[in-house]
Amino acid sequence: MSQSSVAPLIFKPAALDRTSRSLHDPVLRHLTQSKATWARRAVNTSLLCVVGVLLYITHTELEQSTLSEVREYYFSKPTRPANPYASEGYLSVNESDPHANRWHPYSDEPAPALWASVLRASWRDAGPTRKSEIGGRWHEESTGPDSRDWDDAAWARNRTVIVVGDSTSRMNLKYLCEMAGEPFVELDWDHPFSPSPPTEPLQDDYMETSLRDSSGKPSGMPVTPAGNPNTHQAHYCYVPGVDLLVMQIFNFGLDEDGFWKWRKTYTPPYKMEDRISYLAKGYMDRAAAIAGRNPSPDLVYLSSALWDSAKFQREDIVLDQSTKHPLSTERIMWYRQRVRSVLVTARRAFPSSSIKWISNSYPHKPSNGWFFENFEDNKSNKRPAQSEIRLEQMQAAARSAITELGDATPEEVEVLSEVTICPWGRMLLGYEDWQIDDLHPTLLPAGYLWADMLMYDLREAVLSPAA
Repeated sequence: MSQSSVAPLIFKPAALDRTSRSLHDPVLRHLTQSKATWARRAVNTSLLCVVGVLLYITHTELEQSTLSEVREYYFSKPTRPANPYASEGYLSVNESDPHANRWHPYSDEPAPALWASVLRASWRDAGPTRKSEIGGRWHEESTGPDSRDWDDAAWARNRTVIVVGDSTSRMNLKYLCEMAGEPFVELDWDHPFSPSPPTEPLQDDYMETSLRDSSGKPSGMPVTPAGNPNTHQAHYCYVPGVDLLVMQIFNFGLDEDGFWKWRKTYTPPYKMEDRISYLAKGYMDRAAAIAGRNPSPDLVYLSSALWDSAKFQREDIVLDQSTKHPLSTERIMWYRQRVRSVLVTARRAFPSSSIKWISNSYPHKPSNGWFFENFEDNKSNKRPAQSEIRLEQMQAAARSAITELGDATPEEVEVLSEVTICPWGRMLLGYEDWQIDDLHPTLLPAGYLWADMLMYDLREAVLSPAA
């Protein structure tokens, strides 16, 4: 094999027995105990169904109209509530009252606040394991935010969400944990939920030129580096009171050529498709085997923009080209097709899950590192801000990839016709002053908004007639 060829992914068997860890991890222990609880509930439900059938057969003298009403009441799907985030509106900010950070539709719909009802339901059955970032006694009140009745949260029980995205989505999940008062759990390779770690031999050209390392020297990485699982692997948050599991899998954008493999924090596999089919699906399969969870998540969030924008910027900086100009048609069309590819991969991995593309936020403060570390100090245009022009071009390309299917393949049409878009990032346009650094928004309003939108999208997925 030539040095420039790429070796296929090699998935090595796990070297460690992770059973003992699951016995001491309180989250895993609760999940495993939940498996038995749900099994008992399934038996009870089956018995109730048998009784119902016997009653139906015995009482044949009931009028047909009455039987129809009974069947409609017990066997019909609940009507899917409207999703207020599909309506135009505005975002309010209140740094002292978490529940006042709300989306206000211009229509007569009330400002959504489903996350508060889910937290209340969780804490009623099992209090938080640590202090919540939105603490207080608000959940003990007889009415919810805005003095409205609390929303029913029964649909949130025993649900799973997969989020595939960058550090912004990881930060949002961390915020969700902090609001729920639950631990933010790292999924390293030794975690019982993790699949076996893959190895990925690198091409020589992954380690050359100032495009990747300002020194121009090889990085000295003959094989994939160990990486830092605290940042670039996966994490989850488990809300025990409602048995809700939200898991985030990190990705490096839509690049296919290993552009970011030089980073010391890189963890394999590289392509977003592989991180979906091997990591996301692998985690779900392991969670099903160990904790009895459904291997098919109820909702899958996918996103990619910041790594892609940064790649284009690094390329332009090296070539002394402007980073402020709009993307070329070639780049836009590449991005548009890559969005379709990862959505098709997600559907193949999770045939029955609800899938959404979630828009990224629009950071445009100059970068203090991250994508631009190791760049030459003498570059006058180094570390540019994320370009709003380019981010908006990519957002529009993603929307077009999903909604304008005239050039799509038959498989893409079938998959994309069922994909919808979560506009979280677009709702934050202009809110760049509410960021903790050059890239990541703050808990208020962005983190609270993300959690609430996630709850509405999850409820929509659960109560959808096709679910």
